[in-house]
Amino acid sequence: MVDTRARYRASLGQAVTSNGLPQPDVPGKGHASVNLESAVTFNPATVHAANSSLPSEMLRGEQGHPSENGGTVASTNHAASAGKKRNRTRGRKKKAAAVSAEPQVGQKRPAPAPTTSKSVAKKWKMFVATPEAIKSHIAQLSTTTEVEDMSDLSESERPSRWSNRPEVHRHAAAISGIRRHARTAARLAATVQGTTQGLVFSLTEAVSTPHGPAHAVQPVEPHPTVWSGDIPRRYVTADGYAGVYHIPHGIPPETLRRLVAAASKWGRSVKLSRTLANDKKGGYQDAGELVGSGRIVTAWHPIGHPHDPAGVSADARRTAQGLEATCQLIEDLDGATAYVMELLKAIDPEQYDSLEKLYEWRISKYKAAKAIESSSKVCLFFEGRELQFNRYSKPHWDTQDPHWAWAIIIYFGTFPQCRMKFRQLRLEVVLRPGDVVALRGQDILHEAGNLFQGERHLLVHFTHATLWNEAFKEIQLKIKTGLAVPSM
Repeated sequence: MVDTRARYRASLGQAVTSNGLPQPDVPGKGHASVNLESAVTFNPATVHAANSSLPSEMLRGEQGHPSENGGTVASTNHAASAGKKRNRTRGRKKKAAAVSAEPQVGQKRPAPAPTTSKSVAKKWKMFVATPEAIKSHIAQLSTTTEVEDMSDLSESERPSRWSNRPEVHRHAAAISGIRRHARTAARLAATVQGTTQGLVFSLTEAVSTPHGPAHAVQPVEPHPTVWSGDIPRRYVTADGYAGVYHIPHGIPPETLRRLVAAASKWGRSVKLSRTLANDKKGGYQDAGELVGSGRIVTAWHPIGHPHDPAGVSADARRTAQGLEATCQLIEDLDGATAYVMELLKAIDPEQYDSLEKLYEWRISKYKAAKAIESSSKVCLFFEGRELQFNRYSKPHWDTQDPHWAWAIIIYFGTFPQCRMKFRQLRLEVVLRPGDVVALRGQDILHEAGNLFQGERHLLVHFTHATLWNEAFKEIQLKIKTGLAVPSM
């Protein structure tokens, strides 16, 4: 310790006198002029006695050279060194405590100490949205406002922020929102409030029983049911299969507007037919500019020729103008396509998977189908669409569809409301523009009468049995389905 203090004072340029006191600097010469060799042996007792006569300002902590802030350089250096030692000691103690606190092998971790009410964070109850709130959200939220309403930007910043996004990003955001609508609607339909449970009608029995005359079919359910509200609903048969879904206001407003514009443009570009081949199931009501039907099928077997090679339906390719309009229509229907496919995935995942395999096989075999469907950024696993303008239908089954298959219909137009009836189920569904109906058309008798005002149009998505038969011969592919999701 003696040598250390001597060296420290020597570094400051001070000589130690024979009595142990520091010698002041020589004026004008600085520390460099001090002769360090004149220092004698350091005597602690002498220094202690001499220090007692020093002013108190120079004796702060430990004796040494006074610093500029009133203390001493030695005391400052010693305090820093002592602080580091204390920190190292404190760190070793913490590590030792942590190691000792860890449970040994075979021991349980000790329970945490009880906390007081002041330290406990506020616990929030689980938020459960009411069906009315979700229904209102589905009805009001459009594909463009969806992203904006979720933004934290100001009202003046939102339009420019949305418009500055790349087109591909805006398209992806809109499609994501539409799919979210479909999933939400399917979940609401699967609730106890949205489910109508059949007591008698069996879908398995309907599949195995050949159809008779439609007018001879009698109701089998004991109680009539009318779906007239704004809540998504489903009908579950007695053997546990979903048979009908109704999604009020299913298509968001902006998507519906695009659908109406695209369908009207296509209807003016092609020759609509009022006398489709083998069509004895309904007729048309003169209620506007567009009256008739047209099919957009990418793998079409002409009715009555199931063994002929499949091709694109004539309505879609008859003229160059019609082919161009068909490609534009398929592109403009991206939103509706996304909704239909997401709804099918939510209500019947097994059939969705089998339809996906059919789609992959179809576009790999038929290049014309692949070329036309490439107009859309969203895949439609159904090979067929049909646009029907101001059409009504008598009681019928969709005999061209395979058993168990879903057909999904979107209604649009200017009609205030109309009714779709399912005689066997004693079920009536009140329809409005934007509603979506999913049904097993081959197995459940249905009709939509001509008692409606305004213009009533519909877009039907379907799959035909002839294509499934061809796929079964080549890759042993069969259509599948699953039981209804239990009510929540």
